[in-house]
Amino acid sequence: MEIGEQYLITSVNRKTYFSESIYEKDEIKIKRVQGWNSGEWLVTISDDDELEALTAQLKEDASEKLSFWDFEEIEIQAEDDGWYEEWEMLQGDFNLDEHLKHYQEKSENQEGFEHSDFLEYIENELEFESNDGDSYFTGQISLEEIF
Repeated sequence: MEIGEQYLITSVNRKTYFSESIYEKDEIKIKRVQGWNSGEWLVTISDDDELEALTAQLKEDASEKLSFWDFEEIEIQAEDDGWYEEWEMLQGDFNLDEHLKHYQEKSENQEGFEHSDFLEYIENELEFESNDGDSYFTGQISLEEIF
C-alpha cells in the first residue's frame, strides 16, 4: 500500500460494519445505530496516518474501529443487508420509547400512513435534522487495489 493509491475496503467478517447518525431538534439529541452485514468504501490514501489505520485493520485480530470519517478522500459504495437498528436518547426531554411505539401503531393500523420507517417519521413528522454521524468497521478488513 502507498499514499495516493485507491482501494476498495470491505469487511472480512459479516456484521462488523456499523453506521451511526445523530438527529437533533431544539435541545434534543437522538442517536440511530445501524448494523450491516457488509459494506464497501472506496478510499484514496492521503497520508501516513490513513496508511497506518488501514494496515492495522488488516490484521486478523484487529481490535480498533476503522472510522471512515477519518479519511480525506472516501466514498461509500454499498451498505448491504441491514441486520439491526437501535435508537438511543443522548440529550433532552423526549420520550423516545413512546414515539417509537406511536410510530409502530400508526404504521400497522393507519391506512395511508406516509412514513416508510421511523427515520422518515422523525425527519418529516417531528422535524428532527441529521447533524453528525460516523461509519466504521470493527474487525478485520480486506483491500482491493483499484487501478
